[in-house]
Amino acid sequence: MLAGRMGSFLEAAVRLQLTPSAVSHQIRLMEEDLGEKLFHRIGRSVSLTEVGERYHRDLAEALSMIEQATREVSRRNSVDVLSVGCAPSLASLWLMPRLPMFEQLHPSIEIRLLSSSDLSKLTDGSVDVDICYGSAPRLGSIASEDFPLETIVVACSPEFASSDRSIVKPSDLIGHT
Repeated sequence: MLAGRMGSFLEAAVRLQLTPSAVSHQIRLMEEDLGEKLFHRIGRSVSLTEVGERYHRDLAEALSMIEQATREVSRRNSVDVLSVGCAPSLASLWLMPRLPMFEQLHPSIEIRLLSSSDLSKLTDGSVDVDICYGSAPRLGSIASEDFPLETIVVACSPEFASSDRSIVKPSDLIGHT
């Protein structure tokens, strides 16, 4: 019915990526099947007959209903995927316990979690969002001082603690396991 709306088999053919002859042939076959003339052919232009206009209007309405029903079904079944990256400890201690509530609030979003300490996840396209430690924001990042981080504690054996090796600052840990 594109030809009826455009008033030209040629323009309809261009839009449909067919030859004008193919469009004309299909319309002629449709008119034969229906037993009704749908188009007035005037030189290179065409216009819908009264029957053609009614048929076009009814088909447009039916196709619109099909399109709407299809949209409803696909929307109901569509799931957006959000790829989230974060360090393994952050994933297990902070993110994983919060995912059920997120899924309850946003059932149409599926979370794909990439648990890794690799900082190149954002730039290589592996993830949409990367939750990471650090205070200096990188391009496209948001830093938060209020983010509940885990507590990191240095522990050692009693023998090591009583030895003459003093550990006062983080750099004193270099060379120790």
